[in-house]
Amino acid sequence: MIDNRNIWKKINDTENKANTPKSSSATLYVAWTGDDTDGLTWRTAFHHLEDAVDVASLNRSTLINIGLGIFDIHDVQYLLIDKNLHIKGRGGGKTVLTNTLGTAGSQHSILKFSRRVIVEGITFDRLNDGTAGIWITGPQTHQSVIKDCEFLYDNTSSNRSYPIFMQDTEKCLVKDCRIWGETGAIRGIYIGGVIKDCRFENIIIKNCYTAILITGVDCTHNEFENITVEKCNIGFWLSSGNGNSFTNCKIHNCTKGIYKSAHIKYIN
Repeated sequence: MIDNRNIWKKINDTENKANTPKSSSATLYVAWTGDDTDGLTWRTAFHHLEDAVDVASLNRSTLINIGLGIFDIHDVQYLLIDKNLHIKGRGGGKTVLTNTLGTAGSQHSILKFSRRVIVEGITFDRLNDGTAGIWITGPQTHQSVIKDCEFLYDNTSSNRSYPIFMQDTEKCLVKDCRIWGETGAIRGIYIGGVIKDCRFENIIIKNCYTAILITGVDCTHNEFENITVEKCNIGFWLSSGNGNSFTNCKIHNCTKGIYKSAHIKYIN
């Protein structure tokens, strides 16, 4: 078992020896090239993201840098993150998170966040199942950011998969992301519950059953800009919400481009 107190003592000792003020954030590392000891440097990096999450502070934001390679969460449900974290991969498919132990179900994902988070530069590879890549839920996740991430699925079964699942949050940003599916029952981005004032920009979604699904009791004043949808059964499924806007969105080779029963501010 990892002794969190010892690791944080090392962080504080390092800061004190450097004779600098303590930062409002800390940095931890995850990499297969590390020796899996304390995660404080690339040389001593943890081998598993779970260990870095465990020792991250509850009281200050922590940056977790993840190196090259595939990192398996290996949990039958998800890795729950209830701390304010910035999780940063190397981008371009170089840092991959998966969950080979996860089983199909509406309550399963790779990462589930209940606090504000920034996630960037990571490829989420769920392969053939019915679960989510990122699940963001709850009022403490307001202003979360997902950027420069990739979501890979080859699910052709009837199990619903949600690469990005967002519920009951506000003022979040999702940008520069790519979602690649194989049709099946994949909903590229699920927006449900109470979702307000979020922004989605520069996103490509291909080969999904539904590219973007907006449903819930109050999904209002969200902005979608530069969204490209290709080869999906439904491009935008707008079953609820008012005042959402769509600017410079492109829909190609979809069976039904827009399916709506809600008021839209404008579509361009």
